[in-house]
Amino acid sequence: MVMSPSYIKILQDLIGIKTMDKACVITNMLTFPKVADNSILGRKEKIVLVVSRFDENQKRISTILNAWKDVKNHNGYTMHIIGTGQDEYFLKDLATGCGDVVFEGHQNPLLWYQKARIFLLASPHEGWGLTLTESLQNGVVPVVMNTSKVFSDIINNGDTGFLANNIKDYKNYIQQLLLDDERRNCMARAGLQSAYRFSPEIVGEKWEEMLNEIMD
Repeated sequence: MVMSPSYIKILQDLIGIKTMDKACVITNMLTFPKVADNSILGRKEKIVLVVSRFDENQKRISTILNAWKDVKNHNGYTMHIIGTGQDEYFLKDLATGCGDVVFEGHQNPLLWYQKARIFLLASPHEGWGLTLTESLQNGVVPVVMNTSKVFSDIINNGDTGFLANNIKDYKNYIQQLLLDDERRNCMARAGLQSAYRFSPEIVGEKWEEMLNEIMD
């Protein structure tokens, strides 16, 4: 089974060996049972979504809020933040004056993914990124700080989402999606198609192949 370069490097560093010829990597499956079809895009609202635990050290929601504050034209969009956690009061205080920010508390995020158009993530590191695949399978275009190698295995930069290497790019990408409906819809459709890579059928087949190889 072919492994992506990022997975090979991560595993080699962790295990401390030079060859990975006998290793294989299988990604996580999608969180929700189905990938939405393109018709979902016609039901979208002007919502920018954040789904996260409120832990500044691990999630850096402050980066998102500060970027949102600096984006000049929200174009009628509102940011909705789903989650709770130890830094809730800090983040709500930081959001004061940002404008167009609503804290929704702890909820099942599926209905929000189905309504949202843009998803934001700024974690300093992630082992995978379930919220990214959740976004893709619901036609939400992600804008992500490119802090973990695994993100490029989920997102094709400029096609299914944006990977920002610095805060300036992060804000520019957000602004682009807020203003350019045609490009955002094109990226959302590409994301829906891309999400099938992580479907139970595809991932399950990879597990079956691996187990059959072991047993042969």
